[in-house]
Amino acid sequence: MNTELLRINGLGVEIAGLPVLSEVSLSLPTNGVLGLVGETGSGKSLTCRALMGLLPRINGKVVAGSITFDGVSLTDLDEPGWARVRGREIGFVPQASLNALDPVMTVGAQLREAVSHLDPDVDAKARSLELLDLVRLPQVREVLRRYPHELSGGMRQRVMIALALAGRPRLLLADEPTTALDVTVQKAILEVFADLRTSTGMGLLLVTHDLGVVADVADTVAVMYGGTVVEFGRAADVMSTPSHPYTAALLGARPATRGRNERLTTIPGVPAVPGQWPAGCRFSPRCAFARDECHHVQPTMLQAADGRSRACHGWPDPSEEAPAHV
Repeated sequence: MNTELLRINGLGVEIAGLPVLSEVSLSLPTNGVLGLVGETGSGKSLTCRALMGLLPRINGKVVAGSITFDGVSLTDLDEPGWARVRGREIGFVPQASLNALDPVMTVGAQLREAVSHLDPDVDAKARSLELLDLVRLPQVREVLRRYPHELSGGMRQRVMIALALAGRPRLLLADEPTTALDVTVQKAILEVFADLRTSTGMGLLLVTHDLGVVADVADTVAVMYGGTVVEFGRAADVMSTPSHPYTAALLGARPATRGRNERLTTIPGVPAVPGQWPAGCRFSPRCAFARDECHHVQPTMLQAADGRSRACHGWPDPSEEAPAHV
């Protein structure tokens, strides 16, 4: 088996002729966990949709770069090709679990339908019970009889994970799976992912705003801003010594880094949005270290000897004081 499960090189995506992703590059080894972080609108969810072939059919398309899964290109797949990949090779847990589940079908009916479609040679009812056990849901037979609105947010999220596992995928994309859940439920969901990684050997791409989650579970992290990746590397390295000012600013804005009576640090300005990207570095209007070059020349992603990559014209410079990121 290829030791590199997923690689994206220079991915560019347009919707209705408007560039929404550009020069997105990242990789994920077999059985690895990649954290994809950044502010709302940075392109995280669109990257997941490109990986699933779920861009808008009428006006969404990949215009540059490549996506390779276990050595096989996904970039030019037609719809029958994507049908063989979705659910079977790559599973997807979308945002908003209540909206993603069918409100007029029981959990059991939805699971049996997914299993019958993706894994038709098995007993759908038995496999449904197995899937709910896999995601640690209690009283699984009772859960199968319930409708989505009768479940808590954490239970619905586990059902969504179970649905994504119905086809026994080797890679799971989880888009904000712990958002709006309380801390104890969030911890339980992350433990489910850890168990699945151990028991099934699958890889995980975890989209999140929560840098604490990344620090706890990810092996590597890709930081996105303005539709592109600005930093990529081992999670421990990126979290302890960020090499891009945007990453440092995100880390410095965490409540955990402030004392009890200290004002929270914020990033000035507003995030870059498609159609309004600056000519140079997309973070330059908000960057405390921006110089003239940053406003006019877009930086390229460069890889250092330690394997870390960043797109920045120079920060951190030994003569400059880095932003706080305790």
